[in-house]
Amino acid sequence: MKKAVTLSMISLLALYLAGCKQTESLSTTVPAAVSAAFAAKFPKAKSVEWGKEGEKEYEAEFKLSGKEMSANFSETGEWMETEAEINPQDLPAAVSESIALNFAGYDVEEVEVVEKPEGATVYEVEMEKGEKSIEVVFSENGQVLSQEDEGDDDGNDENGHKDDDDGEK
Repeated sequence: MKKAVTLSMISLLALYLAGCKQTESLSTTVPAAVSAAFAAKFPKAKSVEWGKEGEKEYEAEFKLSGKEMSANFSETGEWMETEAEINPQDLPAAVSESIALNFAGYDVEEVEVVEKPEGATVYEVEMEKGEKSIEVVFSENGQVLSQEDEGDDDGNDENGHKDDDDGEK
């Protein structure tokens, strides 16, 4: 009898801990329309973790075919974009040439290929030069579409103010 009670207690504890783990990994409540749209677009996705980008945008981080990916959806379930990390050597030649020409001395730290609903594919490239870190978005033909100064790696933003997650200086 003691053995049965002990096994029951261990089973209950295991169920409780499994439930806690799932609650911790699902930090964002995702609307049904978003979940359904994600499942339809990425039915074979694994290790899905949800978060929010802004007030009305949901981001799923997941693995698909061995790749780390993320996809963003509006609160109504409209697909907004998909990002997948790639190796810098997999960039189109035109993008690599643009980096060499326009960003000499910068080291490429991370590259993501971004697919948009309108069919456009762009490349987000994070680069560093000394303490300066930037993110540049390129078209497939190497045109710079946008550039964002990520601030210095010294804990301060580009104006020398302390970086805070809440945006206060």
